[in-house]
Amino acid sequence: MDRPFVLENARERLRLQTLVERLTEEELNLPLGTDWTIAVALAHLAFWDQRALTLIRKWKTNGVEPAPYDIEVTNDSLLPLWRALPPRAAAQLALASAQAVDQELEEAPPELIAAIDGLGEKYRLYRSEHRKMHLDQIEEFLNKKRPRMTVGLSYTYILQLKNQKELVFDIRLDKETLDLNDDTLESPPWAARKEFGCKNSRCKLSDEDYCPVAQIIHKLIGSFKNILSTEIVRATVISEQRTCNKTCAIQVAVGSLAGIYMPTCGCPVLGMLKPMVRYHLPFASLEETEFRVFSTYLLAQYLRSRKQLPPDFQFSELNTLFNEIQNINRLAAVKIRELEKSDAIVNGLMILNAFAQMVSFDLEDKDLPHIEPYFRNWLKPV
Repeated sequence: MDRPFVLENARERLRLQTLVERLTEEELNLPLGTDWTIAVALAHLAFWDQRALTLIRKWKTNGVEPAPYDIEVTNDSLLPLWRALPPRAAAQLALASAQAVDQELEEAPPELIAAIDGLGEKYRLYRSEHRKMHLDQIEEFLNKKRPRMTVGLSYTYILQLKNQKELVFDIRLDKETLDLNDDTLESPPWAARKEFGCKNSRCKLSDEDYCPVAQIIHKLIGSFKNILSTEIVRATVISEQRTCNKTCAIQVAVGSLAGIYMPTCGCPVLGMLKPMVRYHLPFASLEETEFRVFSTYLLAQYLRSRKQLPPDFQFSELNTLFNEIQNINRLAAVKIRELEKSDAIVNGLMILNAFAQMVSFDLEDKDLPHIEPYFRNWLKPV
């Protein structure tokens, strides 16, 4: 049977993971209400996920049967124990429990899932619902405590490899600037601008400064080393608006992933593509990407004209921009080959480069014949 609960559980588990990683000791001890703190709420989540995990393992052996309980009595009885837990331990236990029960449900045989579903209690399979309720409460509380914080924008990529390994990329962006928020980025010596080899005049970094594109490449190398570009993966992309799934070669997933990382990393050239990141279309085709590029560029020119800046409705500067983007993509691919780390990343970048080349080639054909027919209703005299 279909298992939509797997993705829903993963979505809320990743929210939980992000929250746990960012909570300070002070925030863990903040009161959520009478007798409850954020740490207590997380301990509460841990207990109910552990209970669900224990039941699933029991049902695998003894068969599925109702397991009634009194919520209020259980919560009140366990409150002193939850309060006694060290706050950080409670947070880590909540995450570990969520991971364990989600994996158990994902790997459970179809007949067990069907039997659990037959109980008619949605939360047995959708552990996401209980998590979401408390995560919403915690995040709403923290947003009031930290009003200056900009509400973030997130995209989560989950790549399931053939060896059952799962690669997860939880990408967090500032919702206003679309700048990448990633404190895990590292700077190897070759990431210095001079070593990386970028000479683009838009960039104001010194030769000794670290190139943000190189930092992203280093991150991707660490994730995809020793993986063939043709390996088939099941890719899931989760955003606030929708969840997308695709079975594809890993190079396609890498290209889509890089399509978020590269424009948001701080590069002034690739940063011109930020509006497309805000309305990200995972696994977009060449034609879809080309249409979005032209639409984004024209809207940018309209906005420039509104601010009394010279617009470019003839696309004169777009070709220049995409030639620069191609140069950066090729430079990154050369550096990866020099490091001999991953052909999946190289081929993913080459997919992005194919997008850039297609735009450049079509700009040379001023009439855009393959697009113009779709606008025939707009091209009639009024």
